[in-house]
Amino acid sequence: NGRRYVFHWNLDKFPQRETFFKLINGLGYRTCANVKPVLLDDHDSFDKAQKGGWFVSRQDGSPAIERFWDGAGAQLDFTNPDATNFWQTGISSEVLGAGFDSVWNDNNEAELWDETATINGYGEAIEAISARPVHALQMLRSSYEVTQQKSPDKRPYTISRAGPIGTARYGETWSGDNETCWHSLKWNLRQGLSMSLSGFPVVGHDIGGFSGPSPSPELLVRWFQMMALHPRAVMNSWKPNEALNTNLPYMYDTATELVRQALTLRYRFLPYLYALTWQSHQTGYPIIRPLFYDYSDDECFVDQDSFLLGPDVLVAPATEENQQYHSVYLPDNGEGWVDFQNNEVLAGGQWLEYPADIGLLPIFIRSGSIIPLAKHWQDKSPHDAESLELVIYPDQSIGKSTFTLLLDDGDTTGPEGDEVNVVMQWNSRAVEVSFNSEMPIYINCPTLGSRELIETN
Repeated sequence: NGRRYVFHWNLDKFPQRETFFKLINGLGYRTCANVKPVLLDDHDSFDKAQKGGWFVSRQDGSPAIERFWDGAGAQLDFTNPDATNFWQTGISSEVLGAGFDSVWNDNNEAELWDETATINGYGEAIEAISARPVHALQMLRSSYEVTQQKSPDKRPYTISRAGPIGTARYGETWSGDNETCWHSLKWNLRQGLSMSLSGFPVVGHDIGGFSGPSPSPELLVRWFQMMALHPRAVMNSWKPNEALNTNLPYMYDTATELVRQALTLRYRFLPYLYALTWQSHQTGYPIIRPLFYDYSDDECFVDQDSFLLGPDVLVAPATEENQQYHSVYLPDNGEGWVDFQNNEVLAGGQWLEYPADIGLLPIFIRSGSIIPLAKHWQDKSPHDAESLELVIYPDQSIGKSTFTLLLDDGDTTGPEGDEVNVVMQWNSRAVEVSFNSEMPIYINCPTLGSRELIETN
């Protein structure tokens, strides 16, 4: 009947699910199931859950029935151990046990119209409305734990649509159901930076907009360009009134090559993104951040369409239709910046009016930095670089920089992989780079000039 019942398979759409997963896995892809913490009122487990008190409840003890996507239903109460056990059993058997690799916890912001509703509170009833963030966090934690138990030798990968600070311990998140429009593109950038500063390091936005009309070719390209250098880059949409009811990377012949270029840029930067994510895991530092996080110039506090990827990479995506120029402020870092596109060295402490060509994403690298980029990768697994390129940017004075990246399989929970410690020292005569790695690593120094490049491995 078109209604969605959590932990139930539509056998008309998936008559041979084992074969389906075998084919998907054979192609080298991973799968993630979108699940919702609601039992519709005709779900075959609804009566059992009601008798067990597994739902968010009204004052009289009855389930707090609300309107959801496919009709009336009630939310499971994740402060009730029995409800959590039901959830984890379903995830284990019907999601992970069926062949999925991971869990996408959706619609868990616990929208409640009844402000007097209560939850179990682990044995001491409390107001449900005041514990809404806990609802999302405990749902995510439940899914995370059972994923971990199902494959103890692998890192759990989970996603949550909602949650408080602390959510990052168990999974990544995004900004929810954004709309396809230029306004969303512009303000999602700011929203993501706010989330990143608030304890959500692995964050992103639905590329092209979730709801509303289909994006124009220009808007689609600008979305891909902005998200190419965000921690989470996912295309996810629902457009029931459109002829093409979902966003696709190749939906316009005129834009496909530009989308491909944006994705290739992302694949190039994945080793750097991975290093920043590892650093964030260890220290709590945000991966993307506003300019004022690392630099104190007054201009860094001016609202602008720029962000930092780590402290060394400044990105200035276009966020307006038919934009002709980017107004970009380069912070005064005492060393200058290098235009990633043409290797021009630029002074800090200045505003630029940079051309906003549709095929161009302005990126500026801090002078004195070391940026690890992927050089070669397989088409099906761009996250697994086969060789790396260390792009180094010594300035024209005397200095020293270090960078540490992690080379591991990105999958298992065994000992952490090899730490590659890169040290760069330079003066007016030479640039010396040393690192420890058995993986093929190539050195690229766009700002070398007439100096000698000395490489030690």
